[in-house]
Amino acid sequence: MTLAQAAANAQATINGISVTSSSNTLSSVIGGVTFNLGQTTTQPVTINVTPNTTAIQSDVTAFVSAFNALNTFLATETKYDPTTNTAAPLQGDSTATSIQNQMHNLISQVTGASSTFATLSSLGIQLQTDGSLQLNSTTFNSALTNLPELTKALSNVDTTNASNNGFGAVFSNWADSLLNTGGTLPGKTAAIQSSITSNQKDQDTMNTQLAATQARLQAQYTALDATMSQANSLAAYVQQQFYAKSSFGSGSSSN
Repeated sequence: MTLAQAAANAQATINGISVTSSSNTLSSVIGGVTFNLGQTTTQPVTINVTPNTTAIQSDVTAFVSAFNALNTFLATETKYDPTTNTAAPLQGDSTATSIQNQMHNLISQVTGASSTFATLSSLGIQLQTDGSLQLNSTTFNSALTNLPELTKALSNVDTTNASNNGFGAVFSNWADSLLNTGGTLPGKTAAIQSSITSNQKDQDTMNTQLAATQARLQAQYTALDATMSQANSLAAYVQQQFYAKSSFGSGSSSN
């Protein structure tokens, strides 16, 4: 075997900047863009990059679906059926009701992230009467034609002024407040678990007391039963002695 050509890194020049890679894939040159090098050339190659609006629409659709799934779950778990007089597990629960209210408030929130799209409804994400969301394709497709402002409305992050955060940051921060350690749901879970533990201790204490009472009553019954047995034996003995003496007395007088 002979070495025909020594291995070497791929080399390319992009916008006048020389880059190298150990493979034929360049993924860290331009953010969000991956170059696959197919062949060697010394001639300039023009590459047109167009926005991936399909991915954006897919993400927004996934958000609407996730929101609706949570909205449906809370509506189901907090409802009351007057026909059967049956309450769902979370009916009247303050935490569940608070989350529902927060969800609807966030949907109607106004953001300063974009000068064009200040609300979700301006993007085509519309609140329905049952609390769910619906994506208006016509309005959303129109928003896609203004991608810079749409991007701001969805993903802008302002560390100094929360009112300028995009809706992605708004919902992300809200989810963190619910799910992170010390958040609403872990705190509620801990409180419920504490109640369960306390209730179990009360049950164990009651069972211990009941067992002790049962043992005491059984002991009293056993002692009473033994006393009654002894009393019956004594009564039988006395009766036997009485009849014996009566018979003896009768025999003496006949003689």
